[in-house]
Amino acid sequence: MHKKLKSAGSKGFSIAEMLFAVLILLLASQLIAESMRLAAAHYIDYTNHAHAQMIMSTLSDFVRSEITTASEIDDSSGDITFIDGSGLIGGRCKIVDGTSIYLQNLKDTNKKYYPIVGTEGGSPHDYAEKLEIDAVFEKSEEPTKQDPNWKFELSIEVFDKKGNSLTKGKYEITVPGEVKQ
Repeated sequence: MHKKLKSAGSKGFSIAEMLFAVLILLLASQLIAESMRLAAAHYIDYTNHAHAQMIMSTLSDFVRSEITTASEIDDSSGDITFIDGSGLIGGRCKIVDGTSIYLQNLKDTNKKYYPIVGTEGGSPHDYAEKLEIDAVFEKSEEPTKQDPNWKFELSIEVFDKKGNSLTKGKYEITVPGEVKQ
C-alpha cells in the first residue's frame, strides 16, 4: 500500500509545508494585531490631546467670564470672593481650584457649578478618559492709582492618566478697578 501511495504522486501538503503555512499565518495575524494596538493607542493619545485643549479653553474662558462679570470682588478673607455676575448659582461665590475648577456658593457650599459638566456634580476630569487637572487661580495685583485694574493669574495644566503633561497655560485676567471691594 505504501508503494501504491508513493507511485500515485503527492496529493497534499507535507508536514513541513503545513508548519510553514501556519507560521506565516501566525506572523501575519500578529502583525495585524500589533498594528491595531498601535492605531488604538495613537487614537487615544490624539483624542486626549484634543480633550485637554478643550478643557483648557473651557476652564480659562469660564474663569475669565466669571471674574470679569462680577459686580463686586473681595479678597480680604484670603479667598477671592465675588458676586456671581453670570448668575449661574447666584450670590457671593468663589472659584475653587486644585484638581478641578468650579464655582461654589459661599452660603450654600453644596451649590456648585462645574464649567464642563454643569451643576449635576462630577468634575471636568471625569470627562475625557480621566484626564487630571492642576489649576491655580490667584490675585497677582490689586488696583492702585497708577494701574486701576485688578489682575488675576490662572495656571492650568492637564495630565493624562499616566501623569504625562498634555497641555498647560498661564493666563492673566484684568478686571477694571471700578469693581467695588
